[in-house]
Amino acid sequence: MMNVALLRVLFTHAMLARPRLALGRAAAFGPLLADPRHRAVRMFLDLGRSFPPDYPVTTPIDETVLDEHALARMLDYGLIVPRLPALYAFSAESLGHRG
Repeated sequence: MMNVALLRVLFTHAMLARPRLALGRAAAFGPLLADPRHRAVRMFLDLGRSFPPDYPVTTPIDETVLDEHALARMLDYGLIVPRLPALYAFSAESLGHRG
């Protein structure tokens, strides 16, 4: 869950700071989609449905994962994962890290 949260935060930052990296041809929508005052950011960064409701976890992990918002999962695998190397490089650059 922590990895998903981190990737989503890094991606949201890229939508503002480097929208072409995050969204390709749809870059013009980056600042709007990443504006925390809008519903899109709250839905995308909300991991409340990703965490099991009870501990110790008795629900199979497959069911727990499927409980998450389908749209957020589609964005994770369809939009973020293909851009991971570039997103990590951008994040390192933003933090002043030179590999």
